[in-house]
Amino acid sequence: ILEIRDVTYTYPTRSHPTIEDVNLNLCLGECVLLLGPTGSGKSTLGMCLNGLIPHLLGGQFEGQVLVDGVDTRQSSVTELSTRVGLLFQDPEAQICNLYPLDELAFGCENLGLPPDEIQKRVNWIADALKINSFLTTPVQHLSLGLKQRIALGSILAMGPRILVLDEPTSNLDAGAVRSLVRIISTLRNKQGVSVLVMEHDADSFLGVADRVVVQGMLIGKTPGCEEKEFAGLAPSIHDLVTEVTRPYALPILANLDFGHVDENMPLPEGLLARMDTTDKSVSLLESLVQSDA
Repeated sequence: ILEIRDVTYTYPTRSHPTIEDVNLNLCLGECVLLLGPTGSGKSTLGMCLNGLIPHLLGGQFEGQVLVDGVDTRQSSVTELSTRVGLLFQDPEAQICNLYPLDELAFGCENLGLPPDEIQKRVNWIADALKINSFLTTPVQHLSLGLKQRIALGSILAMGPRILVLDEPTSNLDAGAVRSLVRIISTLRNKQGVSVLVMEHDADSFLGVADRVVVQGMLIGKTPGCEEKEFAGLAPSIHDLVTEVTRPYALPILANLDFGHVDENMPLPEGLLARMDTTDKSVSLLESLVQSDA
């Protein structure tokens, strides 16, 4: 449902790319956790997926992003908004209206949907996100967690099949994080929404992710790491995830389903012990569950 092919992007005011040669696929109904340190280009990648890049921000865009087989360069941001929903790291930067009720209807109104259809969608979203009692409360009086639900609701009301979350837990307390994870799990399991979570903290979404992609720096190779990519990594998979998300780690470790693994590559001992040497198809999620047991 989503294909990212060799995507490289340079902002108009910069001479070097912020992301380079990024490749990633997202299947229908799948939840993928993309891990990377702050400043590695996750937000930039997110804006490439819904057309904000290159349509609104300009710059130099190379490669291809396909959404349901449609090239984002050949589709408008308006058209893509019904296919890909992007939740910003700061929900306050995404809310345009004074009241949640107006915000939930805002995107649908811009799409020109009939009033009865808009009302139907708003009612469904309010029930699903449990925000009925806050619909007429001024947005400035809501907690950051509730603001995030409002922003998420306004996206879901437009009916996207793909949901991209940009560091969604960065400003939330533990209770709000658990609530968000439950909502994402429900959307995937009951609504068939495909979810890409871009985070620097692995813990929150490991229980719902089908795959984990770990990246160090999205902008090519980190100087000096070519011959020392796996040097010093701890044996546990949890420490592996922690290590490679630091800024000095290798550029892109792997799409960790281990479909093509070099048997001579010095992967952590604890992980190799759980891998079938003939199949090499152990999922990261299974490894994580076993390592935490």
